[in-house]
Amino acid sequence: MNRLAKTLVFVALVAIPAVARSEDPLRTAERLGWEKRFAEAEQLYREILRREPHSRAAELGLGQILLWEQRYADAAAVYARRLADAPDDVDARKGLATAAYWSGDFRTAQREYATVVRARPGDAESRKALADISAASSPVFVSDNDFVSDDQPMRRTRAAISYTAFSDPLTKWTATAGTYALTARGFAGASSPFVSIAGSTSLPATHLRLSASMRLFRFPDGATKPLGGIALARTWNGSEFHAEVDQHELLYTASSLRAHPSETAATLGWNREGDAASSSVTFRAIRYFDGNSGRAADAYRLLQVAHGQQGSLSIGAAVSFRDTSESRLVFDGTARRYDPYWTPQNLLEVRAVASASLRAGRATVHLHADGGWAHDRDSGFARTFHPWRASADVAFPLHGAFNAVIGIEHQTTVFYRADSIHLGFSGRL
Repeated sequence: MNRLAKTLVFVALVAIPAVARSEDPLRTAERLGWEKRFAEAEQLYREILRREPHSRAAELGLGQILLWEQRYADAAAVYARRLADAPDDVDARKGLATAAYWSGDFRTAQREYATVVRARPGDAESRKALADISAASSPVFVSDNDFVSDDQPMRRTRAAISYTAFSDPLTKWTATAGTYALTARGFAGASSPFVSIAGSTSLPATHLRLSASMRLFRFPDGATKPLGGIALARTWNGSEFHAEVDQHELLYTASSLRAHPSETAATLGWNREGDAASSSVTFRAIRYFDGNSGRAADAYRLLQVAHGQQGSLSIGAAVSFRDTSESRLVFDGTARRYDPYWTPQNLLEVRAVASASLRAGRATVHLHADGGWAHDRDSGFARTFHPWRASADVAFPLHGAFNAVIGIEHQTTVFYRADSIHLGFSGRL
């Protein structure tokens, strides 16, 4: 290599760092973002904004980085500051709408995307987001039907239909009508019709969801009672905490056909659902229609141990405790039965749990089994037994946006054996 060539190479090597150092900071931050070096890009954008507090490019760039980092509240704050200075900035408005949409605040997202589309009718992304929100909040029709045959002895059929409409993307109202048809040995058949209205709304800013319901229920003995409840749930760090007070019917024993048994349960709970694991802990205080009281606690943990294109398998364990102040266990000369509702005393159960989901063409098969050890003490005698339950259901698409599910279940405990069939279908209208 001659002297001139060496000189040119040396000059080039010296010049490269100088060029890099002179690269536009905005361009550098943008490049870092595309390379997914989000922390570095955020730091550089913030440095630019310290020098130039009203830099539009830096504010929009920082907002985009925060969106990619799934820091939606921080991104929304950046876009809101930009809009405070420039209310007609359509790109900042679209960023604010996206932060709301990706965080689940469809109410705000719908409002902000609509503003973007009015200012920029050709914005395909905003139009698609509005269409998706509209589709997710279209009315829903559900038919839910069950048949149970047990050894109490009683046969119970429940049929119900419901219609859900949305007053905004995060507020829904559900009207339900249905009936029970009940038959039992030694009792005349009876029906128990009911109607209900329920509402639910989410408040994304506080991560709260509030729901309430009101029902009119006619019991088999002809008494008509108002039932219902209210619930409050809050999501935090991937978990949900919830509190609920609910009054509902108890039609599980043959003798319930001659009374109007119900319970009011106050519940506190926590649950966490994820792809690899799910957990739940619940505490409940119960007040029965006849003044009796009870308490209960439940917990479970499921871990996904296999997952593939054709399905998944989860295993885990569950533990529960039940106790009632006064027993309703009676001896009729041939067998012990609860009259008119179940009153476990010092009941402790520990169960192993397995759950599988299998895809078969367009259908999905869900299998569940649990069983284990239990011990209780009722009316002066102790019992140790082995309860178990097994169920299977198949979900498959019907015409259009409708889906159907068919399921069967068997459960056995020390005093109760039952087989049930479930049939339902639902879809958006």
